[in-house]
Amino acid sequence: MDLDDILRRLPPPPPPGYFIPRIGWIRYLAFKDIAPNHPLLVPPLGAPNGTVSIEACRILAGAGRGSHNPGMAFTHITTWVIPSLLLVGNINYAPFRKPFGLNEVMVAFHLFGNPVDSIESLLARLDAERRIQARCQAEMGKEDGPMYATILRALDDMGFAEKFESRFNQLAKIARSGNPKDIRAVRTAATDLSINRVYNTRRVILAVTAYMAAVTTNYTRAALNLPTQNPPENTISHIMSFRCLFFWLLPTVLLSAHIGIFPSERTAQRILRNLESQIDGHPLHLHIRRPEPWNGANYTWRPHKDHQSVLISRVPDRRRWVLFCLSFMTVTAAWGLAFTISYLTPTRGFQSRNLTQTAYWTAWIIDAVMTRLIIWSYRRWTRKRHQRGMNTKKLWFWIVWVIDMPIAIGILTTQLAAFGGWWHSCFTWSGVFSRGWKRAYVNLNLQQEVAYLMRRLFPQILFPALVGHILLAPVLIYVARGGIKRDEMREEGKMEETDEEEGKGWRGIWGRLRKRDSGCEEQKNVRGSRHA
Repeated sequence: MDLDDILRRLPPPPPPGYFIPRIGWIRYLAFKDIAPNHPLLVPPLGAPNGTVSIEACRILAGAGRGSHNPGMAFTHITTWVIPSLLLVGNINYAPFRKPFGLNEVMVAFHLFGNPVDSIESLLARLDAERRIQARCQAEMGKEDGPMYATILRALDDMGFAEKFESRFNQLAKIARSGNPKDIRAVRTAATDLSINRVYNTRRVILAVTAYMAAVTTNYTRAALNLPTQNPPENTISHIMSFRCLFFWLLPTVLLSAHIGIFPSERTAQRILRNLESQIDGHPLHLHIRRPEPWNGANYTWRPHKDHQSVLISRVPDRRRWVLFCLSFMTVTAAWGLAFTISYLTPTRGFQSRNLTQTAYWTAWIIDAVMTRLIIWSYRRWTRKRHQRGMNTKKLWFWIVWVIDMPIAIGILTTQLAAFGGWWHSCFTWSGVFSRGWKRAYVNLNLQQEVAYLMRRLFPQILFPALVGHILLAPVLIYVARGGIKRDEMREEGKMEETDEEEGKGWRGIWGRLRKRDSGCEEQKNVRGSRHA
């Protein structure tokens, strides 16, 4: 029987430009009843029975793309995409007064365009805090060292590499002078900086918990209802894999929350300028600048992280490569998880989704390498450019941002294109990249196999990986900070006066505040009596 005659006796095909596996499977069964030995139904070489070639799939199920209906696309966006955006919204953004949220947009583009450098910059900030405290305790004493370290950590937001030694030497003179008034001024400034630094740890923990709950509930619901759902839901495992590709956001957000941030760009400036005015022993010039996105205030971008260890510790080491490797492994682990899930989803093999995920990972690695080359150029030519009057930090910041922007836009665009059926066609379901055109095949009845994977295999991969990425954050913090706790770095308890009435720890802080308020009231009463 002629092929055209057989096709006329089959159920109606999908509309032109669409790919609907359910209709293709019904037409396949009807075709098999009419002409079971027709060459069109012969599986490709090495393919299992019940599968068809790409040409037969296009004839039976449609040659177009199977876009999701608006309701299903809205469900996927609200259950998988929005929780990820909420995580990004909980990253600490420097409070700059930039129009139209320009700084937030820049940070987001750098985060999605170059996650390796973003994570490495956060780890470099923690490593800088550890080195600063270690040197201050070594040269200024274990008791007074933490308060000088607090001053230097705040100055890190206003330019670090060029002026660190000058700032450190001036504070060391204050420590060696033993002037009680100057030391009291430093202690007060350090306490104010510690109190005013904001840590949104609770909010981030709630966001991470909500993200875990969303992933767990939506995955469970999809796995239980998969056999009774429409065939476009067969793509749920691929949608899940692309969400797993961004699991590196979990440790990134937790790192950002652990570092903290000042509530205003003028908070640290005001406290440090007040400290300069209160020092009487000798002039104190801390080179206080306005925090800028390219000067250290954005913790996800630190162009001087390669040589900060030499500036602080005076001893070159290879610890910066450890931080780079940890950042690389964090992003690579998320990519490996996403690649594995897409590879195991039928048709099993290297598919177009694997190619897209690998393209993401490759772009991130290339961008990270290019950023390191730019940082090397920054170190190599900073002095010459500075002599010519050029702001090299600002220049390199814009160069890196211009590189990150198209990568981030391309990634976000392809993520949205998935809901338009970009990866839902005979070609993308055939595994053609690993099998070749002649051996590639499509299984039009995927529900049972996908349901088995969603219920048995994928939970053993997904949930341990989800918990592992969350537990990776404290490991990264411990490695970067060398085991120093955040409370020890803040040192509220050690920066309190020894007066018994003030006490220690948080009681001491509130005791000083009450004493300061009472002193202000006494001054007001004295002024009132003088006027009377």
